[in-house]
Amino acid sequence: MIPTKNILYLGPYMEESSRGYYSCMNIKALEKAGHNIKIIPLYSSSYLPNKISSDILHLEEKNLEKYDVCIQHCNPLQYVHNSYFEQNIGIYDFVNLDPNPIVNSNLFLLDKILVNSPNKLTILADILAPHVFERLQYSPQLIDVNHIQNKKQEKLEWVDENRFYFYSELEFSEQYDWEKLIYVYLTNFMDKNTGLIIKTNNISEDKIKIIKQQIYGMASSAMVKPIPEAMPQVLNGVYDEQTMFLINNSSDCFIDINKANEPSYSSLCFAALNKPIISHENSTTASYFKNTIKVDNMISNSLIKHGDDIMNNSITNYYYTLNSESLLNNMRKVYQDRHNKNQINYDNDIHKYDLSQINYIL
Repeated sequence: MIPTKNILYLGPYMEESSRGYYSCMNIKALEKAGHNIKIIPLYSSSYLPNKISSDILHLEEKNLEKYDVCIQHCNPLQYVHNSYFEQNIGIYDFVNLDPNPIVNSNLFLLDKILVNSPNKLTILADILAPHVFERLQYSPQLIDVNHIQNKKQEKLEWVDENRFYFYSELEFSEQYDWEKLIYVYLTNFMDKNTGLIIKTNNISEDKIKIIKQQIYGMASSAMVKPIPEAMPQVLNGVYDEQTMFLINNSSDCFIDINKANEPSYSSLCFAALNKPIISHENSTTASYFKNTIKVDNMISNSLIKHGDDIMNNSITNYYYTLNSESLLNNMRKVYQDRHNKNQINYDNDIHKYDLSQINYIL
């Protein structure tokens, strides 16, 4: 048992992003473990308000006479060492894996650097100096497993209990295979027994109208007659943790086509609910959960850049896209398992990611 610590936590817990969620869960877990915490928000250029953080905001008002640990959840270029603290810990969860010598030297300033993705840890092993890499430690994202499993009866009011819902989170951009996903759904699954729910973040109503027109246009091109109640439903906005839980609990299968380097709240939630997750074969979600249903990837001829706005350089990578046939086969298998009432265990050792596992940080 680790003794109670006084902790100063600087992080992006106010952001509506996977980074913001990761920050919130770390703070909640540290508080639940009995540590004394003072939190200070850090903001990036992509800031959106995160309603998940509302129940930890009281920790901003907390002041402690002495701090044992400082946790810096920020861009590595901003890391600093302060001898006032017994331990200086960094959290490195940026998409941009920068081999910049300044990053190497800044990482070396800290006693420990936490990385929330096994995939990212593998990449960093190749681009960081050995004496820096040895300070890195894998620390997975966490979720309140028991809290979720005790609320399984709570669902969105408008869902049809007799309908099987696929669910996905995406931005309507070229980095997401959204047209491929919707085409597979429209041409193979859309009927009175199915639905597709898509969650996106704060895009304009005009763009939503255009996207809906595109979806109907795709159905027309494929010579599929639209079924209004079975057409893809787009949920647009920033939602609090309870609403996100209701969306996840009302859905039957999560199709994770996000190319981020960390799993989302929804992937953790679906695992806690023992529901199937379909994801890229080389995704971080697949590396977290052994029972993830993996979709084959294809490598596009085009190149895309990955990087954060606050960092100048970026790494150019091949653009991995979903294989439509593999996606279709996996969606069909999940749907048939449910239709045939097959009892499949998708629990994925979720208790490894419970908030109670937080003490690996200190």
